[in-house]
Amino acid sequence: MRGWRCVHRYRYVTQFSHLFCSRLRRKWDGLDEIDPMAKLTVEQVRAVVNSYLHNRGVPTPQRNRRLTAELNRQRYYQKRNAQAIKSHTKTRIQLYDELGIDVESFKSCIIDDEKS
Repeated sequence: MRGWRCVHRYRYVTQFSHLFCSRLRRKWDGLDEIDPMAKLTVEQVRAVVNSYLHNRGVPTPQRNRRLTAELNRQRYYQKRNAQAIKSHTKTRIQLYDELGIDVESFKSCIIDDEKS
């Protein structure tokens, strides 16, 4: 990049694409019932969008196979993420219990829709 205009343009495009992926992630969270603990990551949304854009000009049957393969790959990672979240949460709570910290007594900044 040779000037400030190029830097600003690059920054705006990068921020816009991150915002786009974040919005898609918020929209798609909860659509797949694999595990409510496993949220989509921005990287996963980006990978699916890239796959879609990359296969736009491909004949329909081949495009559908590729997109299905990408979605299956994302489901695999969702299951893996769900298992990792459960394992890390269990380990962390066990560590806090050993230190004498009651996890349930802390206030949470996470909004619980069921209680609202």
